[in-house]
Amino acid sequence: MFNTERLNASKSDIIQMVDELPNIDAGPSFLALCMDKNGRQWTGDHGEMDLLVQLGIGVVALSYCLPRDMWTLLPGQVPMIIRNREKEQEVVAGNKPQEYQKVCNEILNRVNGKSEN
Repeated sequence: MFNTERLNASKSDIIQMVDELPNIDAGPSFLALCMDKNGRQWTGDHGEMDLLVQLGIGVVALSYCLPRDMWTLLPGQVPMIIRNREKEQEVVAGNKPQEYQKVCNEILNRVNGKSEN
C-alpha cells in the first residue's frame, strides 16, 4: 500500500522514469525493463525493476497487459507491462495513512476467504 500523498507529489518524477523504459507503449516483457530506451542497462536487479513497475502502477502510468492468472501463457511466465497514457493525468486516489490497518485487515480477510459481514 502506497501513501497516495507521496505518490501524487512524486508522480511527475515517476512518469519521467517510466518514459525511459524501452517500448513501454508496446507492452514489453518485464525482463526487458532492465534496459532504457537508448539500449543501456540501468539495472541488473529485478527488485529495482519491480519497484519502478509498482510505482508506475501506483500512479496509474503502467499496468499489466494480462491478469496474473494468465501469465502462465506468456514466455517464461513473465508478465508484460504497458503504458497507460490516457489515465496518467488522473490524481492518485486511495486510502489515508490512518486507514492502513483497516485496509490490511480487508485484504487478509479476502485472502483467507472470510467475509466482513
